Amino acid sequence: MAQVRLNDKPYYQELDDPILDAVVNSAKTMNEQITFRDRFITPEERGIVLFEAARKALIKAKQDGIKAPYHQPKTYEDDAWYDDEDYDIPEEAFAE
Repeated sequence: MAQVRLNDKPYYQELDDPILDAVVNSAKTMNEQITFRDRFITPEERGIVLFEAARKALIKAKQDGIKAPYHQPKTYEDDAWYDDEDYDIPEEAFAE
């Protein structure tokens, strides 16, 4: 909440998630293809396509030897600030 009070975007670490990536790519593909845009695709049909994308990605992840949890945090060189003891949030951010 302190970051919200300071009007800072909360820090959420990005994830390497092959299953989520497959679902997102399937959704983007559906949105970009003319056949999906010009034809009426029901929410149920979209859900089936996304479910199948997730299921296939899960099977591939298991074949590649990836075990649960199927996501890992992405780390970058500039992530060091998060563990930096000198990075202090001002006390007024914690006011009620």
